[in-house]
Amino acid sequence: MKKQIALILAALLLQGTVVSFAEEVPTQQEILSSVTMTVEEATEYALAHSLLLAAANAKYTAARYSKTDAAHTEEAYREAEMVASSIDIGLITTGYYYRTAVRQTEIAKRNFQTQTNALKIQVQNDFYTYLNKKNKTALAEQNLLSAQEKASYAKARLENGMITQNDCLRFELAAVAAQNAVNAAKRQEEIALRTLKDTMNFPQEKELLVNGTFVYTEQEYKTPEEAITLSRTQNTYLNLCDAKIIAEERWKFAEEYYFTGQPGYTIEKMNYEASEAEFLQNVQKLDTGIYTTYHNLMSAKENIDYLRQNVELLKVDTEATYLRYEMGMLTANDYFDAQQRLFSMQNDLMDAELAYYIGVRNYSAMYSES
Repeated sequence: MKKQIALILAALLLQGTVVSFAEEVPTQQEILSSVTMTVEEATEYALAHSLLLAAANAKYTAARYSKTDAAHTEEAYREAEMVASSIDIGLITTGYYYRTAVRQTEIAKRNFQTQTNALKIQVQNDFYTYLNKKNKTALAEQNLLSAQEKASYAKARLENGMITQNDCLRFELAAVAAQNAVNAAKRQEEIALRTLKDTMNFPQEKELLVNGTFVYTEQEYKTPEEAITLSRTQNTYLNLCDAKIIAEERWKFAEEYYFTGQPGYTIEKMNYEASEAEFLQNVQKLDTGIYTTYHNLMSAKENIDYLRQNVELLKVDTEATYLRYEMGMLTANDYFDAQQRLFSMQNDLMDAELAYYIGVRNYSAMYSES
């Protein structure tokens, strides 16, 4: 009997999700060499092949059987007119474990929605991260082309005795540095593509061609006060509430089952108080997370505006610095410093724009499951 009760308890702890696999999506075996996907197609593929959703589906199946098993066990104990010789038997015969299993099934359904939405967001984040890396590679290649042109021009000027050997060497080294930047950008691009494939569970040995562009646009999102209100209707908060109800129902039964001085009474009371404290703490974390993310977005937006203006200013400054160098008013190092500041600021701006996009998506998920 104890073994049977233990199995019921263990099964009731299982939380899972229900997953529906997309149709008409190429399987891993059907991908012969390469495939081109838009962000929508990549998302659809991920939903159909995600290992996380497959695992969640297995957990959901276990949760469904747990509910059925709890119903059968309750019925058997009632028919046998079992005396509540332990709190666990009492909880079974009064239907607590079955009601808990029903709530766990609802939690599983909500987890499915949450995990599905999270997967969609992650695919899109990784998709646009890869496109951002491609844009940074293109910027690095543009910077390399400029460096190579100036190095060739410097060599010609050296042959005409217009600049020193050291100045020419500096331009040649600048071209080498620009080539290294291209190499590094391509490696980051490769890593970003691998990450996208992992999220989609797309075969690493197959070629995935990404069809799309990442263009920065300002996005609308709720205020923290609005977001917190909306979060109370979303899965994360509802699951916290269901866990709280499960703990409350157990404590109500235990309060009647035990005498005040019994150890079991104190154990159940402390467990209930711990669950209450965890509930309040989790709600506080949810609300603080909303406020924190919102304010981070505000700062990110301000930083983008600052970087954008600086990039435009540095473009003008860099061109002017090179002209002044040619006129003998500045050293080659002055130009290289200006050019490097521009290149670095352009990369910072691209990273900031991507981070803002991802931040808005993650923030919206805190109060909307769509």
